[in-house]
Amino acid sequence: YFSRLWFEPENDLYLASAINGGLFYLDVDNDTKEPFTLSDNPDAAPFANRKIMGIAKTGSTSFCISCEDGTLWLINPYDRICRQLPLDIDGQKQYKFRKVFVIGDNMIAIGHTSGLLIYDLERERLVYNKITRELEGKNVYCVCGNLDTGLIIGTSKNGVIIQQESGFD
Repeated sequence: YFSRLWFEPENDLYLASAINGGLFYLDVDNDTKEPFTLSDNPDAAPFANRKIMGIAKTGSTSFCISCEDGTLWLINPYDRICRQLPLDIDGQKQYKFRKVFVIGDNMIAIGHTSGLLIYDLERERLVYNKITRELEGKNVYCVCGNLDTGLIIGTSKNGVIIQQESGFD
């Protein structure tokens, strides 16, 4: 069954990820699904064995996808292209990524089992600040808000954390 869905009926885009791995296009009119494949290599299905945890729209045609294995991807489902984003994380194997959230222009947050990562899509690098340090070791499930007005973070055992000052170091 599907665990994540993204749909834009006006653009005829329906993306879904299966609980056991993979990213698919859904054709709701014909009740079919097909794997996400690359335009330059239709046999390549880069997400076939990946458990996708989050899908977030980051631009008019771009989406960021977080995978449970600690990888982050930028995809354009319309042109069927994708690339893995560089992540320089100490001990990355211990992280199990959850959803990805848009928290500002070119900024995303990734909740995971040991905290929160903030990623600058323009510079393609992690950004550290007070809140990322405060959340180290905490099990982050969800994030809403933005870096300008503040973030609300839902954790497993620490409840809801409200961060009104999200400045960067």
